[in-house]
Amino acid sequence: MVNATNSMLFQQALKDAPYVIAAYAVLWLALAGYVTVTLRRLVKLDKEVKLLEDAVAAKTSVAAQAGVAPKAAAELEPSTSDQA
Repeated sequence: MVNATNSMLFQQALKDAPYVIAAYAVLWLALAGYVTVTLRRLVKLDKEVKLLEDAVAAKTSVAAQAGVAPKAAAELEPSTSDQA
């Protein structure tokens, strides 16, 4: 059995349901957009890192062919101690 107070609350909740559904839809769309933008940036950064790795490898191989000392060639590569 539903009393008058519960009945009024239920009717009010039903009136507001479209707004709640719309708010959740907006939040989900915003989250999906954020994830999409973040993934695109991640792919772009991954490509840039690959290009930089290739450039470092090319410089290292050119330095090795030119007879540059291994220490000088090692300076072209990133140090593992710098990564934290």
